[in-house]
Amino acid sequence: MLELIRKKAQQDAKSSDLHDDAIPKPKPEFEGDVNPQTGEVNGPKNEPVKYNDWSFGGRVTDF
Repeated sequence: MLELIRKKAQQDAKSSDLHDDAIPKPKPEFEGDVNPQTGEVNGPKNEPVKYNDWSFGGRVTDF
């Protein structure tokens, strides 16, 4: 029994911090500090209103 617990703990330590069902954050649309489409400096890496709802870090809020 203890061997199974240790094995599971080792697997968890190797895996990422996300739960198996969690959706990962979206990848940035561009590299660097300047948005090539808008010229904005140090702005968001992804368009926050891409799908007509405000999104931040892959989570959407509708207000």
